[in-house]
Amino acid sequence: MTDTKTRKWKSYPEEMRKGWLETANRRRRAEYANDPEYREKAKMDALVQMRKKRGISEDFRDCRQQIDLLGEIGEVRKVQWDDGEYLTFTAQELGIALGDYSLSGIYGLIRKGKIPQPVVPCRVDTKSFGRDGETSEMFVYLEDEVLAMMEIMGEHQLKYHYLRADHYDTIERLFTEVHEVRKGQGLWLYRAEAELDAEEKSRTAGKPKSA
Repeated sequence: MTDTKTRKWKSYPEEMRKGWLETANRRRRAEYANDPEYREKAKMDALVQMRKKRGISEDFRDCRQQIDLLGEIGEVRKVQWDDGEYLTFTAQELGIALGDYSLSGIYGLIRKGKIPQPVVPCRVDTKSFGRDGETSEMFVYLEDEVLAMMEIMGEHQLKYHYLRADHYDTIERLFTEVHEVRKGQGLWLYRAEAELDAEEKSRTAGKPKSA
């Protein structure tokens, strides 16, 4: 507030100010609970503020700097492979975790076989996709998968601005580490074998054969 607005605000009785604040807070909580677009904006605003408090610059290069902020990026959701509730990440949320990739950018990395596809089935609110009041089954990542990718991508980002198709070592490490996490949690059965085969072919296309 400006000084003038602050003085005007303080001129009202304390009980009146308290009532206005409580009404505004109730409205914000209801909007947060019922409006995915508002919730997404609120989450991003909170994430930006938390980055500032931790001294993370807006153009940070190492995504590992925000590992402690994963709870602000993903959401706890009920997954369908064991009906448990976990901190999960849509492709869009993975993009944020890996350094604010756009949705089209992260989908491009997945489509080109540079980053593993998500394998955990989950129902996600789809209002932000233009379908008000619906949920849609989509595949998401679990926290341990995202952590594994952040460790590898953070190291990569210190040397390169992009993840190119010829960054074979980084791509191989991403798939190896994420697949190890999935084996340990029994997640292999949740994507069709043909789909995983297609992902493997896309990932290795153009890679030099070892002698």
